[in-house]
Amino acid sequence: MIVQLAIIFIFIVTYCDGFNYNVKSMKDETDVLGRCRYRDHTTLYPADEIWRYVTGYSCYNYTNPSRLNHVLPGRITSLRNYTIHYVVLNGTNIAFDFESQYYLDLIRLLFRNDRYFNFWLDCSKSAVECCDEYLNSTNIFPTETHACPALWDGWDCWPPARAGETLRRVCPKYSAEDFVCRLESEKYCLENDWDHHTNYEICLSAPIYRRRHQFHVLVLIVSSALTTPAVLIFFTLMRNHKDLRHSLYRNLLISILLKNILTIISKEVIILDYLRDTNSSAKVMVTNSVWCRILSFFNSLTTVSVFTCMFVIAYYLHSTIARVFGKHLSLFMAYVITTACTLVPSLAWAIAMGIGEMENCWVIDTIGFHWITDVYKFAVLIANLILLLDIVRVICFQRSSSKLNPKQTKAAAKAILVLIPLFGIPILLTSQSGLINQESCLSGDIYYYTAYSVEALQGILVALLFCYLNKEVHGEFQNKYRKLIIRLNNRFNMDLKVPSQARATTMTNVRSSGFNH
Repeated sequence: MIVQLAIIFIFIVTYCDGFNYNVKSMKDETDVLGRCRYRDHTTLYPADEIWRYVTGYSCYNYTNPSRLNHVLPGRITSLRNYTIHYVVLNGTNIAFDFESQYYLDLIRLLFRNDRYFNFWLDCSKSAVECCDEYLNSTNIFPTETHACPALWDGWDCWPPARAGETLRRVCPKYSAEDFVCRLESEKYCLENDWDHHTNYEICLSAPIYRRRHQFHVLVLIVSSALTTPAVLIFFTLMRNHKDLRHSLYRNLLISILLKNILTIISKEVIILDYLRDTNSSAKVMVTNSVWCRILSFFNSLTTVSVFTCMFVIAYYLHSTIARVFGKHLSLFMAYVITTACTLVPSLAWAIAMGIGEMENCWVIDTIGFHWITDVYKFAVLIANLILLLDIVRVICFQRSSSKLNPKQTKAAAKAILVLIPLFGIPILLTSQSGLINQESCLSGDIYYYTAYSVEALQGILVALLFCYLNKEVHGEFQNKYRKLIIRLNNRFNMDLKVPSQARATTMTNVRSSGFNH
């Protein structure tokens, strides 16, 4: 009996030692081979090509279809007893291993451009970095304090979490088309494991851009509605006024109106059409037809023409105020300068875009060619500011020399205020988006809503100050009304009271304030 008990005791001790050895061996094997956890898979993957295959495919599978040339279904195969996915393109098998140049060349064919391909590459490299530098044998298993282990969810790396806890992580750069502001994704830890769904919808920049562009379209519609009557007035009531002043004001209003209309069409047909459903590949921006690029060119052309018209007006008014005896601008030269200064930067931009950026209807500049027109527009605003300051200098000098009486001084100050929107100075104040906090979505919204409002207000203020509130325009209306009353009295023998004839005055500018040279 004693001998039998001794044999049983020896067997138990030997079995337990062997069990402990097997557990230790399994743990050591996990540390070496299976320390990368993917989503809710029960399988732990080794940190080698198996992990690259698994996560590389997930980065492709979760890519927005609009970024892809080919949306191919995944096919399953087995490698070293691990299930991996691959796709087939034109009879060629493609495994998602970014360390293989052979596969990289094939994977590039799946994406629309290098930018989207690099998004996939960044995602795949982030998965490897997550496995190599963060996931380990201690945090990839649930614990008493953390029900949800660390893992790679197919798009980002998540740390362990407690039951009922919602974690937030800064959205990876490859999750959105571009960086709009600091956005954070969310993942919820259930009682025993992670929620299968990670909320990456928060990372989408499309809703933010959509709200901003819709606001821009709205204010431009209001601006166009209030500017159009002024343009019609210049073409009807003021058509007999052939002086340069009227032509410059009229051309500026026409440029603003055309720019507004083309911007509205461009944003509605191209940009907002895409932002309403970024998953569709049948959008105008994605198809990138010739006509949409032509639309973008004329939109850029009219925008540049607005700045050119502002500069020509600023130069003309400066020459009539600060350079009394200088050579003044002729109407012919005004048209030559406007045409040349508008076409040169616009055509240079179009040629550069045609050579280097043949996608997205030219409304998204991923290379940076927008500086061609931006530098010109910024130079115009700086030049106009210098001309305005010189006009102020002349007025202040004449005030100190007592050449202006108080009434004239007050009128001249009002005229300077009138010149501020005409010279585009408010646009200069909102031209530097880099000064705002790029991380804050609220700061970005405030900046863009302000910039779009200032842009829309320019046309409204020019129409208001130089047309609707202008005494000369009022005089033309009164004269037209007077002629109509006279015609009715003569034709129908009516006895309507004929108003007195309006006295011709000068169009609103500095000279209308008695500041003559």
